[in-house]
Amino acid sequence: LPFGPKRFRRELLDGQTGAVTLTGIHWSLAEAAVGFVTPSGAAKPAPGQDPWVRSWYEATVTWMQGTDQHDEEHLNAALSLFPADSRLWFLAGCEHEAYASPAIQVALDGARDAGRLGTARDELRRARDAFVRSIEATPDNPEAHLHLGRVLTLLGDAEEAIPHLTAPHDTLPSIRLRYFNRMFLGAGLERVQRFSDAADAYDDAARLFPRAQSPLLARSALARRRDAYE
Repeated sequence: LPFGPKRFRRELLDGQTGAVTLTGIHWSLAEAAVGFVTPSGAAKPAPGQDPWVRSWYEATVTWMQGTDQHDEEHLNAALSLFPADSRLWFLAGCEHEAYASPAIQVALDGARDAGRLGTARDELRRARDAFVRSIEATPDNPEAHLHLGRVLTLLGDAEEAIPHLTAPHDTLPSIRLRYFNRMFLGAGLERVQRFSDAADAYDDAARLFPRAQSPLLARSALARRRDAYE
């Protein structure tokens, strides 16, 4: 048997749960190593006070999520050292939002690890709480507002979601994020039967990416729903 801490990885293959494998211990070793970091002028190790350690955790968690190497233990280790860090809470929200996605939930159906990943609604609630923590630390973070608005809409709290999806639109850093903002806003506005405003949001999205099909499909579905109410 291998020595040292043990971490396991579950493979998801085309919507099905694959093998559960024992992963390497390099991340555990790295976390232990940064635990000995002593900030300049400090008498003893204090990694939670060192800006390099904060940057290291933010960079490694970002890389893990970007390559679908989700590691909640690594993220929790980061949050234990920096419990008020806006970026880390944002990444925590993104992680739970990903866990709530159909691609993961369908694959885990019938093979869910007790006490680890929850149902889609459980994970959306965890994502909501994490994004709220991120915004409390940095209120003007437009991406956190975007994600929180989407999560609230999926949880059925569209009225609460709309202000988050409206506020950050002009300050989002890329056209791709602004496109998603308009699509998510349209979905939220539909939920509260503000159909004309929803149509305008979908039209904004279509102007950002004229060849995208999703705004056209959303506009078509909206017309059918609108007829049902009127």
